[in-house]
Amino acid sequence: MGIKLMSNLTRLRELTHQLNNEETLYRFIFNNMECAVVLINDKGQVINFNDQASENLGYTTSEFQDIGIEKFDVNESGEDVLEHLKQIKDLGRVKFKAKHVSKNGRFMNVEVVSRYFRLHDVDYWLSVWNYV
Repeated sequence: MGIKLMSNLTRLRELTHQLNNEETLYRFIFNNMECAVVLINDKGQVINFNDQASENLGYTTSEFQDIGIEKFDVNESGEDVLEHLKQIKDLGRVKFKAKHVSKNGRFMNVEVVSRYFRLHDVDYWLSVWNYV
């Protein structure tokens, strides 16, 4: 019994180490992409993002966490955002042009590719922003 337990604990440590390494790798890739990447919840709030997303719009990480899209998308109110998320959910993936305004008032044209997915019974939208 003791040998099997030790073997299981060793395997668990190996798997945990492997998982931590993969997370570090993917976090590095995510934060070093040239484009902005954001994860949006069903309320239209940014809940996860890479460094480019907050930096391009002039926000600190803490300021950008849970910000509503309507705060920086010039053409969408809160209701518009929710309607747009519904359309993306219905279609699965949408590519469109938008206009963002940074915290300091600078306007930027952006091409957006947004994809809907559901994970553990929660709706998400993953969006990639390329500023043009």
